[in-house]
Amino acid sequence: ITTEDSIGYLNRLTNQFYDEKKNVSFFYLDSFDVNWKSPAESCQHHLKELVSIKKILNNDTLVVVDDSPIIGYLQQSIKIEKSLDLIPFGPVPSPAISGKGSLIHEYAIQTGAKLLFSNYQTGWIGFN
Repeated sequence: ITTEDSIGYLNRLTNQFYDEKKNVSFFYLDSFDVNWKSPAESCQHHLKELVSIKKILNNDTLVVVDDSPIIGYLQQSIKIEKSLDLIPFGPVPSPAISGKGSLIHEYAIQTGAKLLFSNYQTGWIGFN
């Protein structure tokens, strides 16, 4: 399955699940390699995948996107030698989700979905 085919596939799968009134508890989105120097294409693709499955998601459906760690601005720690601290929000933007999940996170904020975790994969619930 190609990355472009994944959206069509998810649309067909979603329609089948919707028609059969099946519940979905978990979706893992990882169909498009991220280019860390220019992640826009993979971010857009994963947002399209999320939108294609949205009608079969319920409040408890966990949606996880690979390659989506939190990023933030760091400075040398004044308390712990050879360590870094997060620069306080204000002079710099607050931490955000990066990689494939960045647009999905913006969408989550706007729709009230809840961020559950973010390591290298990031997960949310409540996209319906």
